[in-house]
Parts: sequence; structure tokens; C-alpha cells
Amino acid sequence: MVAACPFPANHGSAASIREMSDTLVDMRHDVQIVTYAIGQPDIKVRRAKVHRIAPFRPETDAKVGPSAREQQEARLFIVGRAGWLALSAAPWIGSCVYE
Repeated sequence: MVAACPFPANHGSAASIREMSDTLVDMRHDVQIVTYAIGQPDIKVRRAKVHRIAPFRPETDAKVGPSAREQQEARLFIVGRAGWLALSAAPWIGSCVYE
């Protein structure tokens, strides 16, 4: 398996890969995982063999998911779209006929 993410991690794709590897080992497959040099060291991969590439960045801790800045940008985008939708629907609101 190839884990193109910090591995292991306790959520997202990394968690799915860890669970799938356990299931495949239970089915008597030989599972080997190739992944980044970083991962959460407190999470153990039970039965699959993990191979790590050499680090290509000075980063040493596993950061999975969007940063606080990316989350804020997403919120602003959603609020902007909701406002646009409300304004574009405004002319139609008064003309709806309900029976």
C-alpha cells in the first residue's frame, strides 16, 4: 500500500489505511506500507510492515488536515456564497404562491 500522507495518524486517509492493512493481514495477505518520513509516533501499526522515504522537508511533526488559516478562508467563502444566494433569491421570495 502507498500512504501519501503522514502515517500513521488517527483520522482521515491514514486511519483508513491502517484499518485496511489490519483487515488484509487478517485475511492472510502480506501487507507493506510505503509512506512519508513523518507520522504520529504514539499510534502503532499492529501487523503491517512500514517503509518510510527519506525526509524531503525539515518538518518533523505530523500535521494532518487544514491549517487554521485555510479553515478561516473556507468559512469566509461559504458565508460569501450564502450571502450571494440570499440576495439572488430575494426577488423571488415575495412572488411564491403556496396552495
